[in-house]
This record gives sequence, structure tokens and C-alpha cells, in this order.
Amino acid sequence: MSHHHVIAKVGSDSKLRVLFVDLDANALSERFIKPYEKGTSFFSGNDLISPNDLRSVHIVRTERPDAVERDELNRKVRESIDRLNELGSGVFFLSVGGGYKPQDIAEAGVDVTHDFIKGAVSTPKCNTTG
Repeated sequence: MSHHHVIAKVGSDSKLRVLFVDLDANALSERFIKPYEKGTSFFSGNDLISPNDLRSVHIVRTERPDAVERDELNRKVRESIDRLNELGSGVFFLSVGGGYKPQDIAEAGVDVTHDFIKGAVSTPKCNTTG
């Protein structure tokens, strides 16, 4: 089963925000795509979001759930840092690695935004670029 995650910039905030995680294609369509394309507000957690407030949208597909994918991403980054530190160059790298922030899911999956959002959206402020 594929898991879909919606990441966006909302309003004047310049940071990416995860609106939805681990949705199947049907839930993605019902909870995000249909309201987005109609220009109607939708809930993300407890927040009511208007498509007019979306500055960018990215839909990412993964084969495993968000938590599993981000844990794996974190493991790989830590291993890479450990390998660099084992080279004995006298320089030591210290990092928490990736996978800790919810928006890191974008690094673990495939961008499928244009598979789901086609054509013009009824709200002029919406776009799918960052």
C-alpha cells in the first residue's frame, strides 16, 4: 500500500508544513485534492485551511508509513556521518541527522504532486512550486 503525504507552505510562513501523512489514494482525494481543486477550506488536524492560503504544495508517495520512512532516513544519515568520522582526518562531524522533522518525509519518497493536481486551480494564489 502506498502512503501519501501533503507538504505545503501556508500563508506568510516560509517554513514547510506537513498537512497530511499516511493517506491512501482515496483518503488523499477526499481530504485534500477535492477541496483544493474546488477552492473550499479543509481541515488539517485542528486547523481549517483555505486553498487561498497555500503558497506551495507537494504530495509525496512512500511505500512505508511516515514513521518508518523517517526512521530509516535518520539511520542512513547517521551511518553516513559515522563513516565520515571513521576516516581519521582529524575533523569530527556532529549532527542529529535527518528524519526528525515531519517535512523530512519529502526526502524519503517520490514527488507525485502532478499525478494528483492537474490543470488550473480555482484559487489564483495556489501553485505547486516552492
